[in-house]
Amino acid sequence: ALGGALGVAALLGRLAERIVHTGSSLVRLDLWRAALHLVRAHPVFGIGLDQFLNQHQQYLIAAHIQLDADHQAEFWLSHPHNLLLDWWLSLGIMGLLVGGWLAVRVGRGALHLSRRSDPRTAALARAALAGLIVAAVHGLVDNAYFLGDLALTCWLFVALLQLLWETAPDRLTSRNRLTRKLDFTTEIPRHGE
Repeated sequence: ALGGALGVAALLGRLAERIVHTGSSLVRLDLWRAALHLVRAHPVFGIGLDQFLNQHQQYLIAAHIQLDADHQAEFWLSHPHNLLLDWWLSLGIMGLLVGGWLAVRVGRGALHLSRRSDPRTAALARAALAGLIVAAVHGLVDNAYFLGDLALTCWLFVALLQLLWETAPDRLTSRNRLTRKLDFTTEIPRHGE
């Protein structure tokens, strides 16, 4: 009991310190402000893949923004710590729209599998969807895609969902066009079908 009480007291002390300490929260707000400036400057095509560091540094220098000693690391940040801003700046507005379409498409397919499949397939679909949701939520405050390991993880979840879709026993009986196929191939009906 004493160990538990000491543990709770230590945790509460750390929690109070994290609430009072501004730390990376203010850095992220400044970073998002700078990223939004870059979005306004390059709304259609973005700035390109892996160009945030250069563009962000140029923005800080051009705007004569002086970073205090606690925030010097912001000068060297290579991504905007936000999934939506990162996609928009890296791929432009079309990349952001395609990414949103892909997320909706994969999410709908995963929900379909989790509701209408055998228990094993439904559990795997829910796990893959949960992994993608966790990546997206994490992406609201940090890098979530444009690193090799993170992108690979997302695509492995999508590949698992595709495999589950292809092997689902009720796959051919579904007539809901929006969730019928998870893959992106277009089926061309044969003459007479």
